[in-house]
Amino acid sequence: MKLHTNGEMYVLQILLSIVREKPLHVLGVCVYAVCVLYYGFNSQSLSHLRTYQDYVVPGIFWAALTPLVVWFGIQFTRYRERLWHSFAHKHSLQYSPGGYESGRGNGAGLWGLHDSYEVRHVLTGSIGEYPVRLYLLTEPKPVAGSVRGEGCMKWIVAETQLTHDTCPFIALERWNQELGSTNVVRAKGSGEVPIETQFHNFFRLHVTPGYENEALEIFSFDMLAFLLRQPDRVHVEVSGAHLLVYLDSPFITQQRMSTFYKTLQHMYPKLIPQINRMDDDFRALHTYYHKVGN
Repeated sequence: MKLHTNGEMYVLQILLSIVREKPLHVLGVCVYAVCVLYYGFNSQSLSHLRTYQDYVVPGIFWAALTPLVVWFGIQFTRYRERLWHSFAHKHSLQYSPGGYESGRGNGAGLWGLHDSYEVRHVLTGSIGEYPVRLYLLTEPKPVAGSVRGEGCMKWIVAETQLTHDTCPFIALERWNQELGSTNVVRAKGSGEVPIETQFHNFFRLHVTPGYENEALEIFSFDMLAFLLRQPDRVHVEVSGAHLLVYLDSPFITQQRMSTFYKTLQHMYPKLIPQINRMDDDFRALHTYYHKVGN
């Protein structure tokens, strides 16, 4: 129910934005629809047709509403493009429309379960000293029996490169009692690590076995408390040389983007140095588990 309400508010915000930006266009399209309805239903010649109720009345409605729906659909698409362009300009980021990109084929996390993904509205730049790539990620349509359920998932993703590629799979999932798990961050072979009780109802921590202590160092009490204060469900994933921070929602507004960007600005200086400092620990553990056959 909550998600449905968010969707309605999202559509309403876009409609209001279109009306504010192009009031004359909206007025013209609405006048056209009203005129078609008025003259159609008041036409004496049409009212005498035997097929009036079955064919003419529906035809009048479609003639009035189709251009209205098509026009607003085009404006919705343009609105989303303008939003990303505006956000890029505001934060000195470079915009590109994106396309399709190959999956990473490791069976883990957001990028590991499919051969390719649709990546749109790519923004590249930096947050402080850290390079960042923001984009809208859409997974392929699920096949029969997919664990993701029906429908394509969309995420607003912030991706940055770490200074080393030794990170095991570690992911923090923002849990919600009403919506449950996203089934995004779980990887084959990973296990759930117990976290402090005050956060248990809000987060799930998934880790490659053997790296539990390192995961708890990265996602410390302070980091979990910070993420809990954020208004959106922020998920964090570390794997190899990649750090992903993302929202599991297609409802994108200027306010949500700005809030997400502020979260990244506060998170990166704390989280990224902590992960980079653990390179030696990860290398030592990789060597140990390789020797013992894990």
